[in-house]
Amino acid sequence: MTEVILKELSNSDINWMIATGQKKEIPAGTILVQQGKALDILHIILDGTFTITVSQATNKPLDRAFAAMEDSETLGREIGRLSSGEIVGEIPFLNVRPAVTTVEAAQKSVVISISRQQLTAKLQQDIGFASRFYRAIACSIEAAGIAVSIALNLSVLCIL
Repeated sequence: MTEVILKELSNSDINWMIATGQKKEIPAGTILVQQGKALDILHIILDGTFTITVSQATNKPLDRAFAAMEDSETLGREIGRLSSGEIVGEIPFLNVRPAVTTVEAAQKSVVISISRQQLTAKLQQDIGFASRFYRAIACSIEAAGIAVSIALNLSVLCIL
């Protein structure tokens, strides 16, 4: 998916993101996006890997026991991974809706974080950037959707 995003954006788009965003080192285990919470910052991964999980509430005693051991009321099922060049949290960021997944650093990582306010202003002022940015997001979501669909189909097959 990295190639999709870079292919759609121009050098000046990428330079603006680097100049505007804030570079952050993210320790392993840090949650960037929490399921059920709103997101006001878009993150672009420069280095590292993040896991994408979906929490599943359950009434099965064994599942609840494992969740309790992890200080959680739900179990998270990994549905994907993100790495360098990919965007974290684009759907809740753009839709202004709570996130449907949790994104956590699987290892020490580096991201560029851009606030909603900064990105919204750029999207409104620069129609070329807006066109390329939304196309990159659409391609990224399509590629992720295909990967998640395959993963979900494989997990259903494993259960059967």
